Amino acid sequence: MDPLLDRIAERRALLAEQAQRLAKELAEVEAELERIATAEQVVAQLLVEADDGPDGADEHHQSRRSPALVVAHRDEAGGVTDLPAEYQRLMQIVTEEGPAGQGVVCKRVTVKLGLTAEPRHTEGVRVKLKRLVARGWLTESAPDRFTVRP
Repeated sequence: MDPLLDRIAERRALLAEQAQRLAKELAEVEAELERIATAEQVVAQLLVEADDGPDGADEHHQSRRSPALVVAHRDEAGGVTDLPAEYQRLMQIVTEEGPAGQGVVCKRVTVKLGLTAEPRHTEGVRVKLKRLVARGWLTESAPDRFTVRP
């Protein structure tokens, strides 16, 4: 066999081995991303549940929270401008995208935010929308269908 062909075959074998190692590493990184996304969703849900505790039970802890993360109850706020910017954007999307009285589904809101409609993104958005429901800003007119509270 020609020495040049031997070198090409060796190089191809080396690159094929490297591609296999990289594919395995990529799979491990993607699995870690999925675990982190799941953990983020669980923590976000726990925070929503903790925020929805009995009235006044969490007042002591309220002072330690970052003001940027607090979503005020609608009755206590002067308007949408009192919400953090990301929640103002959610309110804007629900207002614009929800046909009169029919509401908008979470997946549509996720896409309008510029995210992909993967569960790791839609679940994070769903938690925020449900937080707005719990605070009186939105209503969930049907499962996974959100409208602005009149």
